[in-house]
Amino acid sequence: MLQRFPDFAANHPELPLTSAYKLRNVVAHGYHEVDYEIVWNTIQQDLPELARLVRTCLERLSEG
Repeated sequence: MLQRFPDFAANHPELPLTSAYKLRNVVAHGYHEVDYEIVWNTIQQDLPELARLVRTCLERLSEG
């Protein structure tokens, strides 16, 4: 996302795109042993806020 769409990333600093990209790499490629407690806590604690931020971003994009 960051490399393919740098303008989007720059225009939406409220989205934690770097953190999401890094988490995706760890889970998808198994660079390290995945700590499922961290993944679960991320789902429970961080994902709802991320969903809210993405919905807000999409609403703004659809408006203008």
